[in-house]
Amino acid sequence: MAIQKRKSMFIRSVPEDLDLLAFFGSGPFFENKQDLHFAFQYTDGNNVTAIFSYCEVAGWIQVVLELQGCELSRCLYECVACFEIKKDAIGEFLCAEILYGGAKSNFSLRVQPFVVFSCSSLEV
Repeated sequence: MAIQKRKSMFIRSVPEDLDLLAFFGSGPFFENKQDLHFAFQYTDGNNVTAIFSYCEVAGWIQVVLELQGCELSRCLYECVACFEIKKDAIGEFLCAEILYGGAKSNFSLRVQPFVVFSCSSLEV
């Protein structure tokens, strides 16, 4: 994925609605079509829930992980140009790479076979 330098808002490229539906196994549990703000969730067999939300107009993505209803982690990424669904030998995952203010951030989220979230940030 190409790194894009951005200072403006707006996520310019997101997966198709049907691809997100297939990835999470259901449609969004929250949607504000005016702001293009959507939230999806998935709970795996270990009762780990991933809540993925994004706002195309404001240009942010948020990932929240919960275990049996207790929040474990929350990550917010701003100035996001795009995110996508990729596939490897294990399966599909959501990912984005964000370059802003001298920092490079990456995240990936899998929901199958179990919820797995990884993120990193580096000064560049």
